[in-house]
Amino acid sequence: MRTALFLLPLLAACNDYDLNAITDDGNVAPMIDVDPMVVVFGNVEVGATTTEIFTISNVGNARLEIEDMELLGSSTFTLTDLSAIGALAPDGSVEVMVEYTPVEEEAEEIGSVLIHSTDPISPITEVELWAGVDMPMLSITPDPLDFGSVLAEQEKTMTLTLTSVGDSPVSFSSFEITGTEFTAVPTEDWPMTLAAGRSTTMDVTLIATSGGSLGETITVDVDAPGFDTSAELRATVGEGGPIAVCSVSPTEVQPNRDTADWTGRESYDTDGYRITTWDWTLYSQPGGSTAFMPPGSADRNNFAPDLAGEYIGQLIVKNELGVESEPCYATLTATPIENLWIQMYWAHNDDDMDLHLLKPGGSLESNGDCYYANCVGGRLDWGVAGDASDDPSLDMDDIPGTGPENININYPQNGTFTVVVHDYSGSTGDYRGGNDVTVVIFLGGAQVWTDTRTISGDGTYTYFAEIDWPSGLITDL
Repeated sequence: MRTALFLLPLLAACNDYDLNAITDDGNVAPMIDVDPMVVVFGNVEVGATTTEIFTISNVGNARLEIEDMELLGSSTFTLTDLSAIGALAPDGSVEVMVEYTPVEEEAEEIGSVLIHSTDPISPITEVELWAGVDMPMLSITPDPLDFGSVLAEQEKTMTLTLTSVGDSPVSFSSFEITGTEFTAVPTEDWPMTLAAGRSTTMDVTLIATSGGSLGETITVDVDAPGFDTSAELRATVGEGGPIAVCSVSPTEVQPNRDTADWTGRESYDTDGYRITTWDWTLYSQPGGSTAFMPPGSADRNNFAPDLAGEYIGQLIVKNELGVESEPCYATLTATPIENLWIQMYWAHNDDDMDLHLLKPGGSLESNGDCYYANCVGGRLDWGVAGDASDDPSLDMDDIPGTGPENININYPQNGTFTVVVHDYSGSTGDYRGGNDVTVVIFLGGAQVWTDTRTISGDGTYTYFAEIDWPSGLITDL
């Protein structure tokens, strides 16, 4: 019986040959590859039998003949199947099973399998067999580390756990990754030594640059011969992403009268992933508007614009991977059907501003003045007696906020109307430098005039403009 003392020099002589590759010089030759080069059985109870496997592969470009397999060392090792002896085509492989049955308690036993082949560089390849020996061993989990479905250019990080699973401490100082899509960073300083049972971690990051299935291997170089440990890194990379598709219906409504529906249900993902989030916001709205995007999911119904002007809804969707789309925009126009529409808002709250509209020849705070005290809901009778179409209506009156307020008339009587803003006496706000108040005038559904004035002092009246009807001439005051 030969002992391990004769085996270790042979191992040193063969390992370097096993790493050689076939040169690209036009030669055709077989090349043997064995994985693993060291088979470890660990501690096994006396009389019990355990089986381990190593794989012989032909990584050359010609047929490889496995001529013989010779078992050396302790008789407690057994080659149970010699069917691997024979021919291996290029890229072919075969598994070899070795059994270990100890006959003594805590016996340390070493053997080897010599593989005789037609590899011209390494005709004899040795696989070491170790049993009952306190050995450093490293486990990497999970293996494979599967990133699942990701998008091109999406960054995703997952964690690998390295655990010392042998009977003695394991030391390592470096690692390699076969490709460039994955990168890894240890969470503790290397080189390091892990006592038996201890673990450390690595953060692995993927930034995929192309679509399709992706697979690389990370190998940790353990400071013991033949015990490097590897794990596979996987991902499926899509090339597109979520696409937000948005619209609003109808696209034109009456302010403070009609509603519209924002629709995003047609949004999709180019790689077939499920859309899980529809984030609707009002990207822009008329100054002074307090309208809000209704609650909901893909669609947001019964949106109520309060002022005349444009409302732009923005939709961003996310797929099940958490990837966001580019924004989609839909535009709603709120157009008054009334021939005269006046709206107002201001900068600071708790400073009540009141909108007044004087009819031709009218005076403040009389029935010739449409304001909060007499005009809410259209209680005044202007123009032709009994004809509601030429009567004013104050539809919105705001006290504690910043507006808006509006006054409208379907068919104004002929003459000159005057727009006035009253800083209501007793309102609590007293802003140093005044409060900026904006008035906007629409004639025939189109915005024709706007101005912002700074108003200060309770009880003051500020005259903004005169409107001549039916000429549409507006004069600043």
